[in-house]
Amino acid sequence: MNAIIEIGTNSLKFLVVKLGAELEVVIDETLITRLGEGYVQAQLISEHAFQRNLNEIEKCISRAKKLGCANINIYGTMIFRRANNGKEIVQRIKAETGLSVEILSGEEEAEYSYLAAIKTLGLSNKNILVIDTGGGSTEFIFGSGEMINYAKSIDVGAVTLTDKFNLVDQVENSVLEQCHKYLASELNQINYRNHLDMIIGIGGTVTTISAIIQNLVPYEANKVQGSIINLEDVTKLQNSLASKNLTEKQNISGLSPKRADIILGGVIIIKSILEHHGANKMIVCDRGLRYGLALKNWRKK
Repeated sequence: MNAIIEIGTNSLKFLVVKLGAELEVVIDETLITRLGEGYVQAQLISEHAFQRNLNEIEKCISRAKKLGCANINIYGTMIFRRANNGKEIVQRIKAETGLSVEILSGEEEAEYSYLAAIKTLGLSNKNILVIDTGGGSTEFIFGSGEMINYAKSIDVGAVTLTDKFNLVDQVENSVLEQCHKYLASELNQINYRNHLDMIIGIGGTVTTISAIIQNLVPYEANKVQGSIINLEDVTKLQNSLASKNLTEKQNISGLSPKRADIILGGVIIIKSILEHHGANKMIVCDRGLRYGLALKNWRKK
């Protein structure tokens, strides 16, 4: 068995798989650990956020060892690339756990997210755009079948947009307009235009949108995987969330209370992406970056 610990700006993901004739999932958990808490203001990973994440990392390592995992791989994403003390935090994690953190480039994040999407949804011979929206960045991967044609990562995610525009509580329409104007500028960085057969969304924002629309309590990964979210539903959800304070958001069916403060930021990003590409729907993939990393290791077997 192999274990993967993926550390993001908003969450930590723990995946344990058996690498046999097929990839068998033993554990797949997402923990809201907020390594990027306060990052936008300070450009640093705070001591409090580091200690909170270190505690969860150590728990995951202990569980993996008890299961007899032959390999435990830790991966870091955008927050480690951008924070001024990202390298220092990596060194401290190694000093405390004895394990190294491999910092993924934006291009690597894109590659493995794309691999996870097309393999777990069983797609081929299609012109596809995979969107992976995280806490601190969003990856855009255009491909045909297994071939990636173009990839781009922008440093805008649900956490960073929330912090930039103060989206935690009720939000005026004028602020929503500012968000979309800002995102339109960011999305213009993507210099790729080609016919698309479909857009696939990966990450906590799109899976949460699907869970809210389907009223999934508790969350059911198999019902989210392959589901469809429409632009109309995303627009209605954006406007509904903007009218609610944090407490009201925390009581929304299908929405984890720990994600309630950043969900509006994520929904705004998804709405902007769909509109930017002239699309009215998106397929949801519950199997994200961690699955792509597991598939990479499985292929080496």
